[in-house]
Amino acid sequence: MEELFRGRVKKLIAQYEQSGKSTVLFFLGFSAWQSRIIMSLECALRVEEPWFDEEGYLEIGVIERTAKQMALSLSCNTGVAVGLYEHLIKLKDILPIMYEGRIVTVVNNMFSKEHRYPCCSSPEGIEVLRHYLEEPDGDIAENAELLSNYYAGVKNVSGEYLIAPMQYRDDLNYEEILFFDEADLGDTCLASRFRMVSTLAASVDFIKYRLELSSGNASSACFLVEKSALDKPEAMRELLVVISLLNELGVQYEVILEEPFSEKQPSGDNLLPMLRRYWGDGARYRDLLFYRNPDTSTELINISQGAIAEQIVEEVVKATTTEDPFQNMFITAPTGAGKSLLFQLPAIYLAEKMGLVTLVVEPTKALMNDQVYALRDRGVRCAAALNSDISYAERLDITERIKAGDASIIYLSPELLLSNNISDLLGGRRLGLVVVDEAHTVSLWGKDFRSDYWFLGDYLSKLRNSGMRFPIMCLTATAVYGGVDDVVFETIEELELGAPKLFIGSVRRDDIAFNINVLNKAEYSGPIDMVKTELASDRIEEYIRSGGHVLMYCPFRSHVNGIHDSFSSRGSNLDSGKVMKFHAGLDSDYRKAAERRFKDGSCRLMICTKAYGMGVDVDDITDIYHFAPTGNLADYIQEIGRGGRRRDVSAVATIDFFHMDSRYYAQLYSMSSLRLKQLREIMKKLFQIYNKSRPRKQNFLVSPDSFTYLFGEGSEAVNKTKSALMMIARDLESKYGFPVVIVRSKPSYTKNYVCIPDSVVDEFSSKYGKYAKRVYQASRGKTLALHNGSKKGRPITARSVGDTFEVDMARIWEDDFSDKTFAAFKRDFFEGEIMKGRDGLSPSMRQRLEIRYGEDFDIVVKKFNGYMKAIEAVFGSFRQKGREFSAKEFKRSFLDRLEEQNPFGDFTEQILAAFVKDVSGTCRRSTIRVLAKRQGRESPDPRYVVQDKAYINIQKKFERLLNRCEPFGESRSYVTYLSSDKVTKEEFELATLLELFGLATYEARGGKEPEIFIRLNDPSKVQALANDPRYRNSELDRLNLRHHNAKNIITSFFTKDMDDGSRWDLIEKYFIGDDDYVAEVLGLDNSEGKMKTVSGPAKKAKKTGGNAKEVSVSNEGTSLKNMPYSEIWKYVAADCEYEWEERLLLSISDLTANGSFEKPNYGAEITIPSEDSTIACSLMWPKSKVLLFLEEDIDAYERAVGSEWNCHLASQELDVGAFVDAIRMA
Repeated sequence: MEELFRGRVKKLIAQYEQSGKSTVLFFLGFSAWQSRIIMSLECALRVEEPWFDEEGYLEIGVIERTAKQMALSLSCNTGVAVGLYEHLIKLKDILPIMYEGRIVTVVNNMFSKEHRYPCCSSPEGIEVLRHYLEEPDGDIAENAELLSNYYAGVKNVSGEYLIAPMQYRDDLNYEEILFFDEADLGDTCLASRFRMVSTLAASVDFIKYRLELSSGNASSACFLVEKSALDKPEAMRELLVVISLLNELGVQYEVILEEPFSEKQPSGDNLLPMLRRYWGDGARYRDLLFYRNPDTSTELINISQGAIAEQIVEEVVKATTTEDPFQNMFITAPTGAGKSLLFQLPAIYLAEKMGLVTLVVEPTKALMNDQVYALRDRGVRCAAALNSDISYAERLDITERIKAGDASIIYLSPELLLSNNISDLLGGRRLGLVVVDEAHTVSLWGKDFRSDYWFLGDYLSKLRNSGMRFPIMCLTATAVYGGVDDVVFETIEELELGAPKLFIGSVRRDDIAFNINVLNKAEYSGPIDMVKTELASDRIEEYIRSGGHVLMYCPFRSHVNGIHDSFSSRGSNLDSGKVMKFHAGLDSDYRKAAERRFKDGSCRLMICTKAYGMGVDVDDITDIYHFAPTGNLADYIQEIGRGGRRRDVSAVATIDFFHMDSRYYAQLYSMSSLRLKQLREIMKKLFQIYNKSRPRKQNFLVSPDSFTYLFGEGSEAVNKTKSALMMIARDLESKYGFPVVIVRSKPSYTKNYVCIPDSVVDEFSSKYGKYAKRVYQASRGKTLALHNGSKKGRPITARSVGDTFEVDMARIWEDDFSDKTFAAFKRDFFEGEIMKGRDGLSPSMRQRLEIRYGEDFDIVVKKFNGYMKAIEAVFGSFRQKGREFSAKEFKRSFLDRLEEQNPFGDFTEQILAAFVKDVSGTCRRSTIRVLAKRQGRESPDPRYVVQDKAYINIQKKFERLLNRCEPFGESRSYVTYLSSDKVTKEEFELATLLELFGLATYEARGGKEPEIFIRLNDPSKVQALANDPRYRNSELDRLNLRHHNAKNIITSFFTKDMDDGSRWDLIEKYFIGDDDYVAEVLGLDNSEGKMKTVSGPAKKAKKTGGNAKEVSVSNEGTSLKNMPYSEIWKYVAADCEYEWEERLLLSISDLTANGSFEKPNYGAEITIPSEDSTIACSLMWPKSKVLLFLEEDIDAYERAVGSEWNCHLASQELDVGAFVDAIRMA
């Protein structure tokens, strides 16, 4: 083996020597054994110290100390030199200056960037690095920071380490070549080594086998490969490299091609006694239908529930009792197929026979409670749910039951799992299985409104990285297998499942019929929402009279309430008590009663959002009515799949569909969507936090409150912050091939800022002083100055409570209260159970807020006052006119009043959010919150109205507040410690606006929300991209594309005339990723992965004839007739989010520089009476009847297309010449 490897390296060197050019080869991703061979060659880089320690591992310290020697040696080199990639990392800044030769990186292609490389540094050092990359607190071990300059990520695979080296190809523009050859799949000799078997032989752990090869140990092997992989050579590259090497070595091997489900399935007999004990003496396994190979056909096979349940038990046994490799499992099966039994039965077995804990991650409390109650009804006592519905005492009781072994099947949310230490949850028990139920939520909800689902994979990977071995079992009814709406493979990637056992179930439910009525708004008078509400109420009367059991789904809570009120107010002789409603905004007791009554049948019709549905165990539902689509086609199929679960019950899926109903989907997405400008701003903020730290720290914690200026407050803002951070991290890793940014959701184990009352400060100091540092000393009189020595700030009269300390709560808990869970300790600490003064006061949480001004304070005050005066004037103007306004209209009016360029960039909505009144009732009345905000019916863009005359005090209010926050001394920073109750924090309102106007940055630390761990492996890349107007985020682009496709597919599904059989054919093809079939049947253009309507954005402009929808101008907007065309395009460019949009407008500006063209109106609106639809556009040419929409307004464009106006979308496909001709005056 050594001879072969050495010979291959020498051969490579000889090839470059023949070129006659000065060249240095750096070897990336090779083991210590391979690296020693490379560096033993005559042409290897030489310094005075040995490169390797006594155990044969690379000494990074030697590289650090000898950088100049290496650089000088290379600058004199005229031939070929070799080194390791670690040498290149150290020389990256010097090499371009001192070395004129060719730089080549030789990559170990037996491994990949995605799955990491072997490491030539010592395992002890890499373990220290792994801990350092995952934990921001605690002492920094020797060499951890040093190693972090070379390796950006570490993965522990059965005690072996794989690393992600820092990558600098974009910086150095070096050549990259692959070291090993790949075997040719077409080679007949190779084909003879492949064979099909019905019973699988034992296969090797492929990662461990490659690591053994990399250490010079080659042994005979048996490799297990799915037969379908032969059609995907890219998926077999690493295996083909290994095969090529084994062929050269003459080592025996065999490749077993596994046919899907070729292996004899277990019978399930081992679990049958347990099934009958809890499910009844006559209980039997159901046979489920799965696709044999969904990549190639729709052929189905029967597999029993017992076979799957027994297989997952076998995988748990492998993971917990052996060192053998084990597989995860991913199962899709239609709603009502009995998926819960597939994990409940194994979980019971693992609890009773092996004493193992099963964690079941569920998305809703209703799902958790339903399953726990159902198991208890069957006599299963070891199941419990941890959620916010239980009392603190009940939670402690469950924790004790887990520890005692009485509770072993634990249902919980991803948020609770991620916010707790796993040892707290397990109570010293061993984890056997993790179940992710409704697994589609990982990739769908995780990127929209449940960010902790996105963090779940990293959390589980971290547990495995720490040495825990357990399989993961995923189940769902709505996961699309491949195609533009793929969920299966994306979830597998997000949860790092590797190559799981796949069971892709048939989605066909031919027992569900469709009753799809496509209606024309022109035939109905009144607003569309009123029309649809009346239609829904009519349907309710029909359903109640017929005695059906009905689910009625609506996109929004307002629809649920409106329909329920409408029906209740009709005064019909029908029993209105048979109709109930359900959504997350209703009282908990009402929701529980509604659930109970719907299940027992006393409630015959439930009007609900999608909050009611997943896991609903009602088997006699006869009808599912949709007020409008609540999501994509997969969501729709899951929702209608709740009908007809009992064999003697069939169901009908009904919808009264208007073409403009797709706007509800657009609104649903816009409420949770992120913007590229927000991602850029977050990257800027991360770099600022890193850059201001002294010494600079690449590991740090951020509070979601540091981003309230982008996302507001509350749980939705926290979710958006986490999702945005993950989008950045995933995108940069995809771009550069290593984790440029590491993001981890931390449990609440971080240091806290705590106000210690004077009455207990002595007790606290004596007991816990060694864990605390005083950071703020309150005044001892009756006035409490919060301005750090400001001369201008007016003191606030308040009672002094005590000093503020930075307290290491985790260490106090570990040393003195480890018999409790950390959550229990923290609760007791802040509720006075651990210490309380005679005055009744106990320690309370504080939040640190630091505002860093970008200029001298006097300049900041002058600018800020000017901005506030302008806002007052704009609000006054709109209030006097008594009209609503959009964010764009506010922006224009504001900028017209300034004699400078736009100070807040694209953050108009965020500026307005600072002045919007709170409607939740949780915040105190604020004298600056003078706006009411509503979501438009016709557009996802919100509208605003000035409701309070207190707007006239905005400038004075903020002037006083700003002077109170004057920086201390010569510093440009103001620091304060605030009550954790955000409703009293005027400073946050100020900090938000200062940041948005570019006058300051702020950072929040501590508080109630768990902080997020950030590591910037390469801060310079983060800074560069944050300031690059060309930056696009691939994750955001993919998410936007998914929603675009989903809207067009669901709209076409309802408007296409098909019989029921054809619809189920289409649904089946959609779920197995056959996009071409779906596009052809629905009449969509499926090019470049984008499902476009042929009459929609695939057309650059559309002129229509006699059937065109009539249009009236409802808002003429602002006339730009006095503005030259060059200025008009600059004016519109201020609304652009992307650099290419600005370039597009510049090209139009060039074409309109000469000639006669009609001048447009800005921000106009048209109404299509037949649809009761109002549409806003960017520019309108009234005489030419031309509308122009920016790409961000693509939904409005699609609704306008088909009208009597000529509509153009300012996309990269715009026919600029045709557009210019359309506005040219004859």
